[in-house]
Amino acid sequence: MYAVVFKSVLNDLQDASYDKMATHIDELVKNQDGFIDAESFRNADKSGCTISYWESMTAIEKWKDNKQHIQAKTLGKQKWYKSYTLDIIHIRQYQESDAAAIANIYYNTIHKINNRDYSAEQINAWAPYASVENYSGWQAKLAKVKPFVAVINDTIVGFAEFEANGHIDCFYVHHEYQSKGIGSALMKAIFDKAEKQNIGRIYAEVSITAKPFFEEKGFNIVKEQTVTLRSVELNNFVMEKCLNKLESNLCTSDIEWQAAKTYRQKYFFDKVPIDDPYTWTFTHKDHKHFVLYNNTEIIGYSHIVLWPENRAAMRIIVIDEGNRKKGFGKRFMEKIEEWGKNCGLHSLHLESNPYALHFYTKLGYAPMPFNDPEGYEGGPPDIAVGKRL
Repeated sequence: MYAVVFKSVLNDLQDASYDKMATHIDELVKNQDGFIDAESFRNADKSGCTISYWESMTAIEKWKDNKQHIQAKTLGKQKWYKSYTLDIIHIRQYQESDAAAIANIYYNTIHKINNRDYSAEQINAWAPYASVENYSGWQAKLAKVKPFVAVINDTIVGFAEFEANGHIDCFYVHHEYQSKGIGSALMKAIFDKAEKQNIGRIYAEVSITAKPFFEEKGFNIVKEQTVTLRSVELNNFVMEKCLNKLESNLCTSDIEWQAAKTYRQKYFFDKVPIDDPYTWTFTHKDHKHFVLYNNTEIIGYSHIVLWPENRAAMRIIVIDEGNRKKGFGKRFMEKIEEWGKNCGLHSLHLESNPYALHFYTKLGYAPMPFNDPEGYEGGPPDIAVGKRL
């Protein structure tokens, strides 16, 4: 993953054109190939930061050359920005040659950043010089945990260890690269991994120095504690963040069937308006109905019909209106595809309206004949797409 970190200070001569262009660019970037996500803030002193996340440098270069993006950048330089900086961070997995750089980041960040909040005695107990004299111990540890590593211009500038149980162990940013979005990029990688592995809780033992950053990322204090390192006491905080835990279930309970009926009627048949004429599919062996849970709340529904030759069609997929634009639709699709693979399906087909086509394209769907064995055809605007499973 790559993170583009744009930090800026607005000048004092602002008008409505800046907000209008910023909103336009925010919407435009979401439709770019390779775009993952973005986060931004603007402080009262007019300083701000936008971090956009991308799958590759190729995607970043294409966005850089986008004509509307170029226009916005030109106007920014001419009219809106007093100053700005741009950094590109590559977040990758650990490599064996990284051990020395990571050990030095650990030592120097504690001695030159954490010393704001801890005494010299505590710092030396936490990170004695002996901890970086021999890198073999680091190599053995890092080979097991395989941390995320942040790189700017071939320089390792941070790392984060994330364990399978949701525990963040080491999380450090190079002392000379503080406040450049590196911590945010590393945390984004952790959140994404937790989401993919359906880890519902992330927790860490957080220093006094790092506590504001973790709070900013949505972590809450579980308890303040005193730990003893090499006979020296120091305080830190156990902090946690509970994530959305998504589960996709075939409808079986009365609550799930009622949710299926409600979603179908509300989002499809009320618009006609008619009563749902396809409730007979609820008891047909070739029709599968799914609900998507976010923790204990049902937030989505999908209807799949099985076809001959190990094919299937997605008739409906919908996320509750209040939970859209949060990545739930993508996760729901992935879970249904995983179910399809486990059932031996070779392909999944659907007919997309033009507005949703980009969503399916980003998930790997491409033009593919629908060939409904029952002869059903969608409306004229619909586009037949499919994906090999």
